[in-house]
Amino acid sequence: MPRISREFVKLETRLLNDYRFFEMSERGQLAYIKLLVLGRTFDNKITKRLTTLKALLRVNWSEDDIALIISEIKDNFPNFKSNKYFHYFSGYEERLLRGKLKTPTSAANYCEDEDEDIDEDKDVDKEQQCTVVNSFWEYFLLKTNKQYKLNKQRKILIKQRLAEGYTLDQLKQAVDNFVGDDWAGRKDHMDLIYCIGKQKGKADNLEKWINKPVKSKDGIDQYIVEG
Repeated sequence: MPRISREFVKLETRLLNDYRFFEMSERGQLAYIKLLVLGRTFDNKITKRLTTLKALLRVNWSEDDIALIISEIKDNFPNFKSNKYFHYFSGYEERLLRGKLKTPTSAANYCEDEDEDIDEDKDVDKEQQCTVVNSFWEYFLLKTNKQYKLNKQRKILIKQRLAEGYTLDQLKQAVDNFVGDDWAGRKDHMDLIYCIGKQKGKADNLEKWINKPVKSKDGIDQYIVEG
């Protein structure tokens, strides 16, 4: 969630690198930013009446479209919530109070404020990483039809591969190729390490499955090219 003061809503530049933001449609992205402004304008009490909300958002979308966009935003940003009467952002009051208490008057004060931003970014980054790890793990269990537990070792392995620069899509691609392996013994070797791990003295499994050739109908190997 952005920084809030009485006069403005401060968007962090990292929003442009937030995968949750780009998983939304362009309408969803625009509506999310406008809702942040409306939240500040109306003391975090955003009307649920679609006709009124349409006018406040200043869009030509249908009310049904707006309802779908609201659901899309909630799916990607769980801190945007609704009660019986209005939509709101959770954690809003705490951030507003923090903005009131902090009134920097010197360069030193501003440095402290920036340090606070960095600390908040770290917390959000951890939250985002946790979301990516859980998303991948759910995908892995779905594709392998297994019920493994996400223990400490598996979490570390997933985080390590992400830290090395591999994307969530690449990890999912590896899973797709992994479960499609026609080796007869594969069913007895379905744990995560065989999919994205590194085994001593063997090739990197993640690289192996990401770059596995796909057989075409004519039997010729075709390689998946990362865009």
